[in-house]
Amino acid sequence: MKIKQVLSITGFMMAFSCYGQAPDSIRTFFMTEVVVCSEKLQSDTLQSFYQSNASATTETVLSRMSGVSLVRRGAYGQEPVLRGLSGGQINVTIDGMKIFGACTDKMDPVTIYVEPMNLSVIQALPGSQGGQFGSTIGGSLNMKLAEPIVGSPGIRGQAGIDYQTSAGAVNAFSSANIARNTSAYRVNATFRKSNNYHAGGGEEVAYSQFQKLNVGASGKWALGKYDTLQADAIFDQGWNIGFPALPMDVGTATAGIYSVSYKNSTPWWFFRDIRAKVYQNSIAHSMDDTQRENVPMHMDMPGKSTTTGGYLEGNVGIFREQQTTVKAEYYSNTLIGEMTMFPAEGPPMYMQTAPQTTRQNVGLYTQQQIKFSPKNKMQLSARADAFFDRMHDGIGRQQWEVFDNGLAKSTTSILKTVNASFTHFISGSLQLDVQGGYGERIPTLNERYGFYLFNRLDGYDYIGKPGLKNEASWNMETTLSYFGRNTEFRLTPFYKTIDNYIMGRVVPDLTTMTIGARGVKQNENLAWAKMTGVDMLVMFSPSKNIQLVSNNKYTYGTNSLNEAMPQIPPFKSVSSVRLQLAKFNAQAEYEWAAAQNHVSSSFGEMKTASYYILNFRSGWKMNSLFQVNGGVENILDRNYREHLDWGGIPRPGRNFYVNITGKF
Repeated sequence: MKIKQVLSITGFMMAFSCYGQAPDSIRTFFMTEVVVCSEKLQSDTLQSFYQSNASATTETVLSRMSGVSLVRRGAYGQEPVLRGLSGGQINVTIDGMKIFGACTDKMDPVTIYVEPMNLSVIQALPGSQGGQFGSTIGGSLNMKLAEPIVGSPGIRGQAGIDYQTSAGAVNAFSSANIARNTSAYRVNATFRKSNNYHAGGGEEVAYSQFQKLNVGASGKWALGKYDTLQADAIFDQGWNIGFPALPMDVGTATAGIYSVSYKNSTPWWFFRDIRAKVYQNSIAHSMDDTQRENVPMHMDMPGKSTTTGGYLEGNVGIFREQQTTVKAEYYSNTLIGEMTMFPAEGPPMYMQTAPQTTRQNVGLYTQQQIKFSPKNKMQLSARADAFFDRMHDGIGRQQWEVFDNGLAKSTTSILKTVNASFTHFISGSLQLDVQGGYGERIPTLNERYGFYLFNRLDGYDYIGKPGLKNEASWNMETTLSYFGRNTEFRLTPFYKTIDNYIMGRVVPDLTTMTIGARGVKQNENLAWAKMTGVDMLVMFSPSKNIQLVSNNKYTYGTNSLNEAMPQIPPFKSVSSVRLQLAKFNAQAEYEWAAAQNHVSSSFGEMKTASYYILNFRSGWKMNSLFQVNGGVENILDRNYREHLDWGGIPRPGRNFYVNITGKF
């Protein structure tokens, strides 16, 4: 039998071994919440699985979560996918704050502007469960910021540095908490520098380099026994960022994220635990091709996205022990994407690929928890959103009037999201959750107003359609959870339908703008799309010092054209065995993905072969202050790619890394 088949069977055996681990505080957060860097809020076993090494990026943590995948166009700026849906189909927020990337080519997903050092928890809420963070059909990813810790006066923190061989990469990070009796301050910083990485077999992947700096600072002040005020600021800048799967790179990508929060835990009228936040963030992103060779015509493509907003939420004590949560929020986002072309002869030419447009949103959300008995409870939630879109006067609007002389100056949309879940405790160790709901999402500003956006995957220029209908989705899922003496297990099959599914369709009569483009597509509403799949996560501890974790995810999607939905990952399994001793730990990992033959040829997708890789990680606590970690990823130096990797660009080959971390 081939080694690949043996390892695949081993992974499945690990996934279905159900002789359990003693339950602890993590068990109700298995699928939806991952602790990133907070101390002892989650078991060391799961934390070491999700955060595979001390310098893991936010993207690495996300990729190992249940139901989450990544679209990869380079080593930097990987776009999160939640159960096959991405972009405007899901909400990606930082501490509940709305943030929108400035790149028309999706080179700057929100997740690149935060580091694990900034965060405490990442929440993944698929489908209509994600309505707390906005109207949605695909769900929400919310990255909760770490807070300063008020307490006995003193300074506590950590710092570390590591080196990785595949890209000659250096990563350094640090954080410190300065505590006072009635106040606290937290600062953190992360620096990353990576050269071109080498794929399996030693081939160098050109234009895969990047550098970035992230700095965060926050302060918390106790205004009284039950009142606190907190201010947070994050500055993140990346530069010299290569994208091997795209025709352009990024000179700089800069984000400034600022917020002020207020919390009150005293009863007021019938309100409890009031939380308020105001925020502002600005993203500036600059694409250019000046480092590329043999470019027919150089061009610069800067973009800017600015968002201002706030929310007020709290618990309402109306129904005695039944908890009610209400939330009201508002945001305004202004987006512009520009392009200047420099022909060999003649003056520069200017256009707006994303005409300057402002979107305003007012949303109301409520959630009701109902406890029928110790074994049965229900949760109901509902959300309503009003959206107001306005295209500014100027060049961008004049461009669009070529296609639509009667283009409305503003549009208004009303969206609805509802969800219901029921939990039944079958026994002390067995739990059944059933939930379903309905959600809607408004087309993104680029889907409505994008002007000749080139898609490298299928080779077409894309233009938006102002009259696109909202996508609407019905979803349902069932989760069976088992908490045994040595095992924790969750199995979640799910099903989703999407009406008015948005996809680009060829318009033969339009002429391309991009040199070498195959044609022009315009965003259209298809009748429907359907998705089904399953997530499974297992923890198994055969002894005190040995833990096994297996995370498995699968999604299948088709649309009304009887073809595959694009960008749907195949079945993937990541399993690890961890040995934990007093001062030493070792972890072996096996990652396997099935072949993906169900592809969207009209979207330019290629079939992807199955692959497997092996990783090994270890750590040694030198003393109470210092720890050394090291390991090797892709031990067999496989040359492989995942299905969501654009352009057939292979992933990194064998990579040795070493890390040293100190606490103070």
